Amino acid sequence: MIKLSCTVLSTVRMSNNRGPCSRQYLALFCYSRLFGFDARQWILRLVPLLLFLVWLPAQAEDYTFPGNIPAACAGPVSDVYTCTPLTLAASDTITITGPIAITVIGDFTTVSPTQINAAGNPTDLTITVTGITDLGANTIFKGKIIGNNAITGTITIGANSQVEGDLTTTEAGVINIGADSTIVGKLTTKSGAINVGDRSTVTGSISSSEAGVINIGDDSTIIGDLNTKFGAINVGDRSTITGSILSSGAGAITIGVDAKVTGDVATTTIGSGTGAGAITIKSGAEVNGSVTTNTGAITVEEDAKVDGNVSTNAGAITVGTGANIGRSVCSGKSGAITIGASANVGGNVETAKAGAITVGALANVTGRAKVHKAGALTIGAGATVGERIGTSCEIGPPPISLPRIISRQWRQVFMR
Repeated sequence: MIKLSCTVLSTVRMSNNRGPCSRQYLALFCYSRLFGFDARQWILRLVPLLLFLVWLPAQAEDYTFPGNIPAACAGPVSDVYTCTPLTLAASDTITITGPIAITVIGDFTTVSPTQINAAGNPTDLTITVTGITDLGANTIFKGKIIGNNAITGTITIGANSQVEGDLTTTEAGVINIGADSTIVGKLTTKSGAINVGDRSTVTGSISSSEAGVINIGDDSTIIGDLNTKFGAINVGDRSTITGSILSSGAGAITIGVDAKVTGDVATTTIGSGTGAGAITIKSGAEVNGSVTTNTGAITVEEDAKVDGNVSTNAGAITVGTGANIGRSVCSGKSGAITIGASANVGGNVETAKAGAITVGALANVTGRAKVHKAGALTIGAGATVGERIGTSCEIGPPPISLPRIISRQWRQVFMR
C-alpha cells in the first residue's frame, strides 16, 4: 500500500513538473523511517501534500496571433479571429505580429496582471466584444476595444493599468477606468457613463453622444475635452482638464475644489431646447476660459477664479467671497447677480432685462454695474465700481463646439 501510494504521488509530481520543493516533500513522506505503517501519520502528511500540489501556481501562457492562439479562439478569416469567449489567467501574455482584429462572442476578461500587445503598435489590434470587457489590475494593453452590446457592453480597466488605444461602447455600455491608470486614447460612449478613477491620466477626449454622465476622480489629469449631450459632468478635487467642458443638454457641470480647467465651461441647448444645466465652480478652482450657460444658474464659490466671462441667459449668478472674475458677469433675459464680499470682477456686471444686482462689501468691479430694466442695484460698503468697459456687457465667444445658432443668440442678447 505504501509503495503504491508513493508511486502515484511520484507520477503526479513528474506530470505536473512541480520542482524541487515537491521532490523534498515526497522523499520525506515516502522514505522516512518515522512513518512505519501508522495510517494516522500517512493521513496527516497526505492532506497538506495534496493541498500543496493543488495550490501551486499554474504556468503562464504566452499566446501569439497568428501562431499559438488561445484554445477558445479560431481563425483567422480575412484577418479576423473569433473567440468564444476570451479569458486570460494571471501573467498570461498575447503578442501581435501584424494587423489583426478579434471578435469576442461573450465576455473578454483577464486576471491581474496580463500584457496584450505590450510591445506592439496599438493600431495593429482591434477587439470587438459582444459581452462585457473586464481587464484586471496592472494590465498593459495596446489596441482598440469596442463594446458592441446594447445592454452589457461595459468596459472596465483595472487599477494601475496602462492602455494605449481608444475605448468605445456603441450603446449603453459604461466605461470604467481604475485608479492610478494611464490611458492614451479617446473614451467614447453613446448613452453610457464614463468614470475615471482617482489619480489617473487620460490623454484624449472623453465624450458621450447621448445621456452619459462623465465623472473624473480626484487628482486626475485629462488632456482633452469633456463632452456630453444630456449627461452631467463632474470633475474631482485637484484634477486638471487641459481642454474645454461642454454639456449641450440638461446636464449640470461641477468643477471640484482646487481643480483647473484650461478651456471654457458651458452648458447650452441645441436649437429651441431650454434645459441647460447649472454650473458650479468649487472653492479654489480655476477656469482659464469663460463659464456660460443658457438657462442654468452659475455658482463661482469662494476664492475660485475664472479668467473669462461668467454669463447666463436666464439663470442666477453667484460669485463667492474673494473670487476673481477676469472679464464680465452678465445675465440676459432674467437672473439676479450677486458679487460676494472682497470679490474682483475685471469687466462689467449687468443684467439685460429682469434681475437685481448686489455687489458685496469691499468688492471691486472694474467696469460698470447696471440693471437695464427691472431689478434693484445694491452696492455694499467699501465696494468700488468703475465705468463701462467696451459694449453694454462684454461677452466673449462661446466654446468652439457650440452651434452657430447659440453664438447668434448671445450677440443679440448682449452686444447692444
